[in-house]
Amino acid sequence: MVMSVCRECGGQASTDAANCPHCGAPNPASSGFPAQPRPQQGRSRSWSLRKRLTLTAVFLAAIYLFFPSLDRFADFDCDSAADEALQASGNQVNRPVRIYGISQLSQSRDLLVCEGQAWWSTGQEMPIRFELRNTDDGWFVYYEAI
Repeated sequence: MVMSVCRECGGQASTDAANCPHCGAPNPASSGFPAQPRPQQGRSRSWSLRKRLTLTAVFLAAIYLFFPSLDRFADFDCDSAADEALQASGNQVNRPVRIYGISQLSQSRDLLVCEGQAWWSTGQEMPIRFELRNTDDGWFVYYEAI
Protein backbone atom coordinates (compact mmCIF):
# COMPACT_ATOMS: atom_id res chain seq x y z
CA MET A 1 0.00 0.00 0.00
CA VAL A 2 1.49 3.29 -1.12
CA MET A 3 0.47 6.60 0.45
CA SER A 4 -0.09 9.73 -1.57
CA VAL A 5 -1.51 13.22 -1.11
CA CYS A 6 -5.26 13.80 -1.57
CA ARG A 7 -5.88 16.17 -4.46
CA GLU A 8 -8.72 17.91 -2.54
CA CYS A 9 -7.57 18.37 1.05
CA GLY A 10 -3.86 17.54 0.98
CA GLY A 11 -4.24 14.79 3.59
CA GLN A 12 -2.50 11.42 3.33
CA ALA A 13 -4.53 8.73 1.56
CA SER A 14 -3.80 5.28 0.25
CA THR A 15 -3.51 4.85 -3.52
CA ASP A 16 -5.92 1.92 -3.15
CA ALA A 17 -8.59 3.94 -1.25
CA ALA A 18 -11.88 4.67 -3.01
CA ASN A 19 -12.46 7.81 -0.92
CA CYS A 20 -10.21 10.12 1.11
CA PRO A 21 -10.51 9.34 4.84
CA HIS A 22 -10.29 13.07 5.65
CA CYS A 23 -12.57 14.83 3.17
CA GLY A 24 -14.34 11.94 1.38
CA ALA A 25 -13.20 12.94 -2.11
CA PRO A 26 -13.45 10.06 -4.63
CA ASN A 27 -10.17 8.64 -5.93
CA PRO A 28 -8.01 10.86 -3.67
CA ALA A 29 -4.70 9.61 -5.03
CA SER A 30 -5.43 10.03 -8.73
CA SER A 31 -2.94 12.87 -8.99
CA GLY A 32 -0.11 10.43 -8.42
CA PHE A 33 1.91 12.76 -6.16
CA PRO A 34 3.81 10.93 -3.42
CA ALA A 35 2.67 11.63 0.14
CA GLN A 36 4.39 14.51 1.86
CA PRO A 37 3.88 15.40 5.48
CA ARG A 38 1.66 18.39 6.11
CA PRO A 39 3.46 21.44 7.34
CA GLN A 40 2.79 22.02 11.01
CA GLN A 41 0.75 25.09 11.63
CA GLY A 42 2.33 27.33 14.22
CA ARG A 43 0.36 29.39 16.65
CA SER A 44 -1.02 32.48 15.09
CA ARG A 45 -0.06 35.93 16.29
CA SER A 46 -3.60 36.58 17.47
CA TRP A 47 -3.43 33.55 19.78
CA SER A 48 -0.23 34.82 21.32
CA LEU A 49 -1.69 38.30 21.71
CA ARG A 50 -4.90 36.89 23.20
CA LYS A 51 -2.90 34.78 25.63
CA ARG A 52 -0.75 37.73 26.69
CA LEU A 53 -3.79 39.97 27.21
CA THR A 54 -5.55 37.31 29.26
CA LEU A 55 -2.50 36.75 31.45
CA THR A 56 -2.08 40.51 31.92
CA ALA A 57 -5.74 40.89 32.94
CA VAL A 58 -5.45 38.02 35.43
CA PHE A 59 -2.26 39.50 36.85
CA LEU A 60 -3.81 42.96 37.32
CA ALA A 61 -6.94 41.49 38.89
CA ALA A 62 -4.79 39.52 41.33
CA ILE A 63 -2.87 42.65 42.29
CA TYR A 64 -6.10 44.56 42.88
CA LEU A 65 -7.59 41.73 44.95
CA PHE A 66 -4.51 41.17 47.10
CA PHE A 67 -3.56 44.83 47.44
CA PRO A 68 -6.84 46.79 47.62
CA SER A 69 -5.10 49.67 49.36
CA LEU A 70 -3.39 50.65 46.09
CA ASP A 71 -6.49 52.63 45.18
CA ARG A 72 -7.19 54.12 48.59
CA PHE A 73 -9.07 57.18 47.39
CA ALA A 74 -11.31 55.39 44.89
CA ASP A 75 -14.38 56.17 47.02
CA PHE A 76 -13.28 59.58 48.31
CA ASP A 77 -13.45 63.00 46.80
CA CYS A 78 -13.29 66.44 48.40
CA ASP A 79 -16.99 66.38 49.33
CA SER A 80 -16.45 63.13 51.24
CA ALA A 81 -13.35 64.59 52.87
CA ALA A 82 -15.36 67.67 53.93
CA ASP A 83 -17.93 65.41 55.59
CA GLU A 84 -15.10 63.63 57.39
CA ALA A 85 -13.65 66.97 58.53
CA LEU A 86 -17.03 68.06 59.92
CA GLN A 87 -17.41 64.79 61.81
CA ALA A 88 -13.85 64.97 63.13
CA SER A 89 -14.42 68.44 64.55
CA GLY A 90 -16.80 66.98 67.14
CA ASN A 91 -17.88 69.45 69.84
CA GLN A 92 -14.90 71.78 69.74
CA VAL A 93 -15.60 75.41 70.55
CA ASN A 94 -14.34 76.81 67.23
CA ARG A 95 -15.19 74.21 64.61
CA PRO A 96 -16.49 74.23 61.04
CA VAL A 97 -20.22 73.59 60.84
CA ARG A 98 -20.66 73.89 57.07
CA ILE A 99 -18.12 73.63 54.25
CA TYR A 100 -18.95 74.72 50.71
CA GLY A 101 -17.22 75.89 47.52
CA ILE A 102 -14.89 72.94 47.78
CA SER A 103 -12.03 72.36 45.34
CA GLN A 104 -9.25 69.80 45.23
CA LEU A 105 -5.69 71.06 45.63
CA SER A 106 -3.77 67.80 45.31
CA GLN A 107 -4.06 64.07 45.61
CA SER A 108 -1.44 61.41 46.07
CA ARG A 109 -1.52 57.78 47.08
CA ASP A 110 -2.11 58.52 50.77
CA LEU A 111 -3.21 62.16 50.90
CA LEU A 112 -6.11 64.18 49.58
CA VAL A 113 -5.87 67.96 50.08
CA CYS A 114 -8.88 70.25 49.51
CA GLU A 115 -9.96 73.76 50.35
CA GLY A 116 -13.17 75.70 50.47
CA GLN A 117 -15.21 78.16 52.52
CA ALA A 118 -16.54 77.27 55.96
CA TRP A 119 -19.04 78.65 58.42
CA TRP A 120 -17.50 78.22 61.84
CA SER A 121 -19.33 77.66 65.12
CA THR A 122 -18.28 81.16 66.20
CA GLY A 123 -20.34 82.66 63.36
CA GLN A 124 -17.37 83.53 61.18
CA GLU A 125 -17.00 82.65 57.53
CA MET A 126 -13.40 81.83 56.62
CA PRO A 127 -11.49 79.75 54.10
CA ILE A 128 -10.60 76.26 55.20
CA ARG A 129 -8.02 73.72 54.08
CA PHE A 130 -8.52 70.11 55.01
CA GLU A 131 -6.59 66.93 54.42
CA LEU A 132 -7.68 63.34 54.42
CA ARG A 133 -4.69 61.09 55.06
CA ASN A 134 -4.64 57.29 54.98
CA THR A 135 -2.43 55.89 57.73
CA ASP A 136 -1.86 52.41 59.10
CA ASP A 137 -4.31 53.25 61.91
CA GLY A 138 -7.05 54.37 59.51
CA TRP A 139 -8.17 57.71 58.13
CA PHE A 140 -6.75 60.87 59.68
CA VAL A 141 -8.48 64.19 59.04
CA TYR A 142 -6.71 67.49 59.52
CA TYR A 143 -8.27 70.89 58.94
CA GLU A 144 -7.31 74.49 59.52
CA ALA A 145 -8.61 77.95 58.79
CA ILE A 146 -6.47 79.72 56.21
